[in-house]
Amino acid sequence: MLRLREATLADALRLQELSRTTFVETFAAFNSPEDLQSYLDERLSLEQIHIELQCPESKFALMASGSTLWAYAKINWGLAQTEDRGLRAVELERLYVLDSAKGQGLGGQLMEWAIDQARSMNAQELWLGVWEHNLAARRFYARYHFSEVGHHVFRLGSDDQTDLILSKPL
Repeated sequence: MLRLREATLADALRLQELSRTTFVETFAAFNSPEDLQSYLDERLSLEQIHIELQCPESKFALMASGSTLWAYAKINWGLAQTEDRGLRAVELERLYVLDSAKGQGLGGQLMEWAIDQARSMNAQELWLGVWEHNLAARRFYARYHFSEVGHHVFRLGSDDQTDLILSKPL
């Protein structure tokens, strides 16, 4: 049975594996193998996952059945946000679901978790960056009433890509 739970340091290796697998599933077809590998090595290394799990202004949620992880989300607040959106903002930095688990409502459960977490912090907005060409993700976020408020550069290896900044008032 799948359940949502917060990640701990004991989850680091499985979280890293899930992070890398879901990122490759989502973006491998659109990026060079070199750029993809560079991103995996820099941003989704086991060392980086350990650092993120220990950050006092970040939190991960996992959708798990036993020791198997199927999806995850990561939120940041305060100075951990990747853009300065203010102290009354919470960033949904990542929300990924394994391809084999899509269509089961896991993304929706993780989104509700992120919204609940942001509200419990008295945040005024939940925001995120999404690749401009990731239409499926953009449709998903639109269902939760996120709207475009800007953009920023997302560097994947040697490739500068455009992420749209979406925001949901709380």
